[in-house]
Amino acid sequence: MGPFLAGPGWVCRFGGGAKFRSDPSRSISLPDYVISAFNSDKPYDTFLVEQLAGDELVDYANADEITQDVYEKLVATGFLRMTPDGTYFDITNFVPDRLKVIADQIEVLSSTTMGLTLGCSRCHDHKYDPIPQRDFYRLVAVFKGATDEHDWMKPVSRYLRYVTPSEKEARERARYVIQHEINTLNNRLAEVQARSARRLVEARLASLPAELRDDLRTVLATTERQRSDTQMALAARYEKELRIGRDELIRLDAEFKEHVAVTKARIKTLSEKKLPEAGIRAAWDRGTPSPTYILKRGDHRLPGRRVGPGVPSVLTDGRTPFPPGHAGRKWQDGATPGLRTLADQPRIIR
Repeated sequence: MGPFLAGPGWVCRFGGGAKFRSDPSRSISLPDYVISAFNSDKPYDTFLVEQLAGDELVDYANADEITQDVYEKLVATGFLRMTPDGTYFDITNFVPDRLKVIADQIEVLSSTTMGLTLGCSRCHDHKYDPIPQRDFYRLVAVFKGATDEHDWMKPVSRYLRYVTPSEKEARERARYVIQHEINTLNNRLAEVQARSARRLVEARLASLPAELRDDLRTVLATTERQRSDTQMALAARYEKELRIGRDELIRLDAEFKEHVAVTKARIKTLSEKKLPEAGIRAAWDRGTPSPTYILKRGDHRLPGRRVGPGVPSVLTDGRTPFPPGHAGRKWQDGATPGLRTLADQPRIIR
C-alpha cells in the first residue's frame, strides 16, 4: 500500500477538514476503510456500492449490535461527504451554498467513478459531450435522501452515533482514566483551597475576643443543616469573616493562585485528550426527499421540469435504471437496480 498512499492518485479529496479555515476536523475512518479494502482485495463492485449506499445494505437502526461489518458499511458512505463544505456557519448556509456542496458531491462522484466531469451540466447541456442537464439533476435526485438542500444538516450533525462494542469499550476506558485524573486534580485543589481559607479566616478572627473566636470555629466545624439557631445567627452576622470564595483567595493568596493556574492548565491538557463522542461521518437516507427540478442556469430560483433519480444516460441504454416510484438509493428486494447498473458499467474507472 505504501506506493499507492505516496502517489497522487487520491482523487476523492481525502482530507482532515472541509477545506475551510477553522472548520471542524474529520474522522480518519474513511481512509482506514479504503486502506482495509485494498489490503483485503475487496471486489471493486462491492467497494463501490458500499460507498454509494452502504447504509442501505444493513439494517443498522434495528441491529442488536453494531458489528464490524455493519460499521464498515456505514463508514464507507463517508465518501459522499468528502466535499468542501462551509455550511456549518449560518452566514454560509443558504440554499445556494448548499447547492454548491451538492454540485461538488456530484463532481467527486462522477470524476472518481465514471471518468466524467458533469460540472457544466449543472447549468446547461454539454455542447459536445452527450450529457444533458437533466442527467446532472437525475444524479442529484439519487442522493437527495441524504443530501437535501431543503432538509439540510450542518456538517457537525452528519454523524451516526454507532460504534462497535470494542471501540465503545476502548473509548469508555480511556474516558474513565482521563476523568479520574481530572477528578483527582479537582479534589486536590479543593483541599488546598480549604487550607488556604482556614488560614485567612484565622487571621481575620485574631482581632475578635477569644470566646467569640471559639464559637465561630465551632460554627465552621458544623454543617449548615446541623447548626443551631444561635450558630446560624453567628454565621450570618460574621459572614464576611467566615466565608471566603475562590476569587478572593486567588487575590489574597499568591501560593493558592499559582496552584489554581497549574491545576487549570493540567485539566485543560487532559480534557483535550478526551475522545469526542463516538460517531460515524456517514451519508444516510433520512426520509422522503424534496422533489428535484432541473434548475435553469443552475439557479434555484428558476426551477424547470421535475426529474426522478437516474444515472447519466450515456452510461445506459437511454432509459432510467430506476423503476417507477423508486426513490434515491433505497434498496428493493435486497439490491438497488440503479446502483448495480452504475457499478457494472464498462466506463466505470477500475
